Amino acid sequence: MNLTLRTGLCLVVLPLAGLVVGCNKAPEQQVAHAENHAVEEHQEYVRKADEMQEKHAVQQAELEKNQAQERAELRSDYRQDTAENRKELVKADANMSADRQAVYAKAKERLEKLDARAELASTKMRTADMKARTEAQPSLDSFRRQRDLAATRIRAVPTVTNETWEQAKKDIDAALDGAEKALGTVESKL
Repeated sequence: MNLTLRTGLCLVVLPLAGLVVGCNKAPEQQVAHAENHAVEEHQEYVRKADEMQEKHAVQQAELEKNQAQERAELRSDYRQDTAENRKELVKADANMSADRQAVYAKAKERLEKLDARAELASTKMRTADMKARTEAQPSLDSFRRQRDLAATRIRAVPTVTNETWEQAKKDIDAALDGAEKALGTVESKL
């Protein structure tokens, strides 16, 4: 018997029979084995892909659940913040209204006192000599302009915006102060 090794194949040569018998599997078996192996690998790939897809679906569901919870918490926080802001706004508005009413009442009172003093000064002017009336008249005219300006600004108090409120208060006080100063000048000349 001759034993020959060629490319990893084990061949036995039987001289009498002239037959060559291979130690390896037949080609059909090799193809079937390769196909089975490919099918097994494909099935393993599909199984792993399904596992990954399922894992991804679970992660996606968890992510969506977390996002939904976060959105709900944000909405709740927003509603709570909005409610608190509204309370603060109502409180600030009430304070602003109280401030407006106080300023309005105080300014109105000052204006009424000035009007009473002006009426008295007008009475004195009618009985005063010509020189005193002539000297007092420009100051009386200035008083009337300042008084009218103050009255206009006082009437505008309800329509003044929150942004311009501080300036409006200063303008009212300035007009009343100007009217008071002009009236003081009239009174000093009579």
